[in-house]
Amino acid sequence: MERLLLIGDCAFGISFFKLKVYSEQIKTYMISEREVQFRAGDEFVKVEAVNNIIREFNEEERKFISYENPKILMITYSDKEFLKVVLTDEELPEGLFVDDLGKVVELKDFISKL
Repeated sequence: MERLLLIGDCAFGISFFKLKVYSEQIKTYMISEREVQFRAGDEFVKVEAVNNIIREFNEEERKFISYENPKILMITYSDKEFLKVVLTDEELPEGLFVDDLGKVVELKDFISKL
């Protein structure tokens, strides 16, 4: 199980994922108002809204985030290929960032390294 943070502007949030349907093989489960899970067989991607976590970023990390009041989602996943399916959705807004709990990069750069 691995984790990362998905960072977007103030309009981005868990609501994007709540009603998302990927395919017949991928099931979507609303766990709560703040958590959604996608499952494909034994693999999963969990998306969870988190509050006030921006305070945990140091000055250097904040330089990479171009949003004054970002919305942050924590993603827990079991498989990188399944994560890639979720993160390459064409409907995801532009300008998202990923913090893989190491450094902040643009989503497109993160995906190219998966």
